[in-house]
Parts: sequence; C-alpha cells; structure tokens
Amino acid sequence: MSISTPQKPTPRRIVGMLVGIVIIGLGIALFKQSHLGNDSISALNMRLAELLGISLGVQNVATNILFFALEFWFGRKYIGLGTFVNGIGMGFIITFFYDPIAAAFGPAASLPEQLVWVVLAVLVTALGASLYQTADLGIAPYDYLSLGLRLPRLHRRLLRPALLAPGRSCGSGYPHLRVLPRTLHPVLQRPRLRAGPAV
Repeated sequence: MSISTPQKPTPRRIVGMLVGIVIIGLGIALFKQSHLGNDSISALNMRLAELLGISLGVQNVATNILFFALEFWFGRKYIGLGTFVNGIGMGFIITFFYDPIAAAFGPAASLPEQLVWVVLAVLVTALGASLYQTADLGIAPYDYLSLGLRLPRLHRRLLRPALLAPGRSCGSGYPHLRVLPRTLHPVLQRPRLRAGPAV
C-alpha cells in the first residue's frame, strides 16, 4: 500500500480490500491456533478482551477508536474505506475463524504441529495483506502507528508512554504482549539524520 492519499473506491478495489481483510483475519486466527504468538496489536487486544470479559471484536473496535483518533489527528490523508472496514470488522472476523478451528483441531500438541500452523498462518496472512494493500483504500488505524511514529520529537515524547504502557502492564499475564515495547522501542529511539558538513 502506498503512503499517499488512498485511491478512489472502485468495485474491483473494494472486492480486493474485503477479501484481503477476511484472509488476514483467517491468518491471525491461525497464528492464535499455533500458540506461538501473534503480532503485538492482536495480542494486546486478545489479552485485554480476556481481562475485561468481552469479545475480541468489541475490544478490537474499542482499541481502534483510540488509534483512529491519532490517525484522524495526524494522518487524515491515510483514511479510506478500508480504514473503517478493517478497524471495525477484524476482531469479529478473527473470532469467526478461530472458534471453529480451535473446536475442530484443539490445541497444538507438539512443536512440529505448532510450526505447521505458523507456516500456514504466514502464507495466508501474506496473501491477505497483498490484496488489502494493493486495493489501497486506506490504512487501518493500528497500521497507521508505524507512520504516526514518524512525528516531530515532541509528539513522540507524548505518545511513547501511551503506546508502551499497555504492553508492559499486561505483559506479565500474557507473555506475547512483551513484544510490543521491544518492537516499538527501536522505532521511537531512532536517531534523526543530520546534514553533513558543508563542502
């Protein structure tokens, strides 16, 4: 997906976006089935849903409202139809796929079985991401974080505690959440490029 203004919706782009989001949801469900870890944002939402006793879909929407506020404030040009479909529907799609998969196969009994699930999850998620990004109909609220972190120094100082605190506070009960601070820290601490001496 380009980081320019989202393209005008066309039937072909809308279908690609919708199919891509559904396939990404399946991929995340397969990662969850592997019990080898999900991406940081999905893991955060999964654990918060467990702690609060609500569905993953509801928790995902609640989290994305916060992320959407940041995207609306700093990156309004990245908002498109896909932003809303992804932000609202992803958690429900993951649950739709995960529940029957877990019921049919149960927990992975061995590391080789877990690795099979992970390989399948990577391939499925890559296909979904390719379709979703090619449609270029807007960046999901949580995907915008990677762009939003490229803000002026003052904004990074303000946002850093809010972005890292949830993973640190919940990580003790859900080890995969500890990936969040480690993932974001190098980005937040990335040094600025300085111009070289004049010749």
